[in-house]
Amino acid sequence: MRVIVFALVIFAPLWANAIEEGYVYGNDHCFYFAAPQGWIADPVSGRSQGLAFVFYPSGSTWTAAKTVAYVRVADKVDGVSDAKAQVARTIKQFRAEYESPNIRARKVATIRARSGSAGDLYQFEGDKFRNIELVVYFSGRKTINFFVMSSRNPEDLNKNRAVIEELAKSYREADDCKPCRIEQVGSSCGAAHTSSGTTLSQPTLAELKARNRELTSTSEGKRYEMDAIRAFFGDARFMRECAPPNAPIAQSLDMFFEVNLDGRMNYLVIRPETQVAECIRKHIADRRFPPPSQPFVVNINLKFKE
Repeated sequence: MRVIVFALVIFAPLWANAIEEGYVYGNDHCFYFAAPQGWIADPVSGRSQGLAFVFYPSGSTWTAAKTVAYVRVADKVDGVSDAKAQVARTIKQFRAEYESPNIRARKVATIRARSGSAGDLYQFEGDKFRNIELVVYFSGRKTINFFVMSSRNPEDLNKNRAVIEELAKSYREADDCKPCRIEQVGSSCGAAHTSSGTTLSQPTLAELKARNRELTSTSEGKRYEMDAIRAFFGDARFMRECAPPNAPIAQSLDMFFEVNLDGRMNYLVIRPETQVAECIRKHIADRRFPPPSQPFVVNINLKFKE
């Protein structure tokens, strides 16, 4: 008989209900877009990275996709009021702060949105993270608004160039964006905004473990973690589909998820990404948990034994 063994570890954020269109707003910006066919527009999975919306191919996830995209907004300041100046600012920042002296960018096209706005498409390469990016910049009234497509696989990035172009064509600046309830998973709007426009790195496993250790250092935290794990598995019937008793022993999994104040999962990280992991993700995407006193990162180490 197969036994499922789990050990507590814990972390944060998870895949959430995704949407197909939306808008991004702030005190000085408001613009709409539509997700390209075959791609998901997700307002939840990038929150911890300061991203209002992230995009990835349908059937994949923000953390697992080879190529992803996201929305950014940068303030217009003295000397930085158009795409060319924003590109120069980004290159300068990467060289100074991210140890990337070889980063470079070149303009490859101009894309006309259906709203009439013109966007400048640039390609970046040469940073120390080995990312290659296609970025479309639009000059808004008070901000520079842009869509970024990023990958470490040049072939996959080029294959998806039409996706970033289609996303850019759907761009429409407006002034009627209404504040969204940030706690609503699957809402059609996002409000994340950083002035630099620079990509923020995803938390490392070390950072997640450190956050977990802090949260579970009290008896209250340990009790909540146990309650969250019980809610995660429920009656565990789905595990018979994900890891059938007559199948080969599955690979151990480290799973990290964050529970928001309303008891919803922010996003889910599973290492490694396997068929079992994808099956689990599908079954627990809409799980509800006891509301924690603060956003709570949970880590489950899942092992399979005969």
